[in-house]
Amino acid sequence: DFTFNANANDAISMGVIAGVNSGNIYNCVLQSGVIKMSYSVNIYPGYYGEYTIYGNNCYFGGLCARNEGQIVGCANFVDIAVNVSTHYSGDFAGSEQLIYTNFYSGGLVGTNYGTVTKSSYQNAKLTVYTYSCGWMYSSNTPDRIVCASVVAGGIIGSNQGICSETFSTSAVLSYSNNDNPKTARNHLNIGGIAGENVANGNIYNCFASSTVEGGFSNATVVGGLVGKNVANISNCYASCFVASDLFGAYLGGLVGSNEKSIQNAYSSGTVVCSSPTVIGGFAGENTSAGSIQNCFSSATINIADGSTRGRFVGSTSGVTFKCYFDLDTPFVVGGRHYDTQAEHSNILGISYQELWSQEFLTETMYWDGSAWIF
Repeated sequence: DFTFNANANDAISMGVIAGVNSGNIYNCVLQSGVIKMSYSVNIYPGYYGEYTIYGNNCYFGGLCARNEGQIVGCANFVDIAVNVSTHYSGDFAGSEQLIYTNFYSGGLVGTNYGTVTKSSYQNAKLTVYTYSCGWMYSSNTPDRIVCASVVAGGIIGSNQGICSETFSTSAVLSYSNNDNPKTARNHLNIGGIAGENVANGNIYNCFASSTVEGGFSNATVVGGLVGKNVANISNCYASCFVASDLFGAYLGGLVGSNEKSIQNAYSSGTVVCSSPTVIGGFAGENTSAGSIQNCFSSATINIADGSTRGRFVGSTSGVTFKCYFDLDTPFVVGGRHYDTQAEHSNILGISYQELWSQEFLTETMYWDGSAWIF
């Protein structure tokens, strides 16, 4: 077993093998035990003109907190529990929001700037719990104060490098709670492989098959593979149980939100939310900067009335090209089964039998078997 505890107001990095890896980690396995990481921070904001600012980055990883080198052929079979407690007090004097603290957690790596390949997080679970307490006084904009941002993934919290030929069969569970919801605002980005894929991030030839769940927060983005994608994803799939109970969350079988490029990918499994949300079998939303091409979904959807929804994508203002969904999988809204659901342009519904036929995959999608062997 490994236990890490810290009580500080500065950035911190926690990992079993390394806080920061700038070299190479090869063929390392965490086989048994439990990893427990806890961090407590006290916020006393400083005042800068129109802004009241407090912020730092904290990293938690099964192997290493931050990877700037290479991780090759590694595996983790160990449960990870991350507990973050944020205590805040003082006079919020600025006219703009408090800048929140970022917490990055991954089954292998908290944040990746380098390369993670041929690695896995198997048959375990990563649980991140964030608790915010205290009181912030303000006569200006108390409803805009943000306290914590949690980014959690089965392999990587935040991916800004390369993740390839890697998979996760471990659950990713992230929850937050506030004793003063009027002034505390926690954000969650959660995914089976990565909580977010940003900057120069490139995720390819990867899959996730697990439970990915986030709740009790003010802004939640949950995806079977990646929570929020602002980079590139290709040749990937997710077969996950994706869930949240939060009103207004973004949920998708592969990604919660897409703002860049996804190609040659599919989602299956189940996507569930008990409150009105933005939800899709493949992606919750595809923004105007997003592009989804050569992809399909056969995910089951079970959602509340009032949701912005779609069998493939809940909301899109971006590009969708050669995208499909399974007409035969259950689509349940407010407990009622729907046989039809209006979809966006360039997204077509076909039968389960046709969707998984060799002809469709090779002649329509132009996929060959090598894309899924790793």
